[in-house]
Amino acid sequence: SRSNASGVHDNAAAAAPPSLRTLRNKANAALSRISAATATIGTADLLEVLNDDLDSILAKVVPPAPGMSDKHELAPPGMHSLSKDVLVRVFDFLRWMEILAGRAVCTRWRDTARLASPVVDIEDSTTGTNLGIRLTSLRSVLPETSDLKVYGHRMRDVPAACLRPVLGFRNLHSLRLFDIDFTGPHPYLFQMQNLEVFEMDGIYLEWNLDMLSGLPRLKKLSCGIGNSRLRGSLKSVRALRDTLTHLSLHGCRQVTGSLHDLRDLRHTLRELDLRGCDLVTGSLDNLRSFSLLEGLFLEGSSVEPNLSDVTAGDFPSLTTTDALFLKALGRLDTPSNSFTFKSITSIDMEDVPLDAVEINLDVVSYFPNLQRFMYSGGHNNEIVGSLKSFLVHRHC
Repeated sequence: SRSNASGVHDNAAAAAPPSLRTLRNKANAALSRISAATATIGTADLLEVLNDDLDSILAKVVPPAPGMSDKHELAPPGMHSLSKDVLVRVFDFLRWMEILAGRAVCTRWRDTARLASPVVDIEDSTTGTNLGIRLTSLRSVLPETSDLKVYGHRMRDVPAACLRPVLGFRNLHSLRLFDIDFTGPHPYLFQMQNLEVFEMDGIYLEWNLDMLSGLPRLKKLSCGIGNSRLRGSLKSVRALRDTLTHLSLHGCRQVTGSLHDLRDLRHTLRELDLRGCDLVTGSLDNLRSFSLLEGLFLEGSSVEPNLSDVTAGDFPSLTTTDALFLKALGRLDTPSNSFTFKSITSIDMEDVPLDAVEINLDVVSYFPNLQRFMYSGGHNNEIVGSLKSFLVHRHC
């Protein structure tokens, strides 16, 4: 209340909206009454009573603002009450087909859909031309797509122009391609500055490892079986020394180089898979300084199973490895009770090639925390030792 020039008090304070403290006190009082009512008549009956006149109850707790009619009905909360940022986040969790349907609801949803970053899965078993048309359409309605997966189902002779629309996805961080047979090189795939994950499985694409310099933020490169046209040297991977954490060149038999060429990645690399890269040489000793390495798979390469200088502090983060590591341990003169690899919990030998490899089960004593031992190898491999070696691993 304040006085005017004539000393007469007005009622401005009385017309002002209630303070936050007043509203909070009223809300707490209402909640106390609801709790007491729940204890008296039960939750189901109370909800039925509240549902009959919810607007009037809310109006008593939170009075209408000045100038608003007492008969004004409070709008129930819904999608229309969400802010633009929250609505975009909701759209991020939807499938891309659901977002396309949502665009037709209203203008606000249409504009919001353009800002969403959904995971887009495209399955196309027809022609590369149809794939290009579909990608072009998606680029216009979902330009902020962050994760794109394309399943070709053995799509053959895909021309270069069909995948070029991916350059229009400005926020693309992950690109996964499956079962597509390309014709000729596709250099534009290696010109995406924001790409962090690039996976190719069953992809017949002509490219060279030196093209990785066009992907300065790449963290994970995975080339599954079928990338027989990949060429180049491991030295080219040094261009990603500050970002690359996962490198898988499984079955890329034309890749050359030595494990020593990867030395610049010793502070970032967490997984290395060179299975079947029979032109890659080196020794396991070259990797002893890779303190962050968690997964190591080298079976089928020309890497020497040599750990002659291994110590208890080597490979501190390694959790999963394969037959080549076991073969190296089998050659050690140092007994397993001198040191152990406590971090290794899984030994995976599902893809052991047909070359003769002798696996001595006695070396599992080096792994006191072993939980999984998988072997399904070639006909020329020989398992020696006794299954009693696993008796010390009660959780295996």
